[in-house]
Amino acid sequence: MATSTVEMISDIVKNLAGRGQARPPTVKTLAKNINFLFTEKLSEQQLSSIVKDLEQRKYIRVNNANVSYQLPQ
Repeated sequence: MATSTVEMISDIVKNLAGRGQARPPTVKTLAKNINFLFTEKLSEQQLSSIVKDLEQRKYIRVNNANVSYQLPQ
């Protein structure tokens, strides 16, 4: 299981990249998916931080709570 934020981001990106078009369309469902991926042990603050990190690393773009993806193949 991932321990550092960098490992978590890597695991999340791999998970999302493997899902094709079945990716969460909104920030809320993305956060739920991330929480589920890590067996629901993350706080709202951690989830928010991870989503911001994904955005800063340009893996996702958030527009009015909708998410678009730019993931590696």
